[in-house]
Amino acid sequence: MALISLVDTNRLWFKSKLGMQESEAPRKISFCQYAIMKDDLLEIEDALENEIFKNKPSVLGPPTSVFTWEPP
Repeated sequence: MALISLVDTNRLWFKSKLGMQESEAPRKISFCQYAIMKDDLLEIEDALENEIFKNKPSVLGPPTSVFTWEPP
């Protein structure tokens, strides 16, 4: 799965996507809500081992997202 998304107050809009049908998702279940609060890159190599992300719907899937790389 690969996404390029835009974030608003309540959701993510998937501008470009590969490997999923949805066109948006709630912001509260996303990795993006953490990325936009940082000054540098958010990189999670294995979300299944990360205490913050391991129980997120996008990690547990389907589709599953284990690695994420997100600029602020």
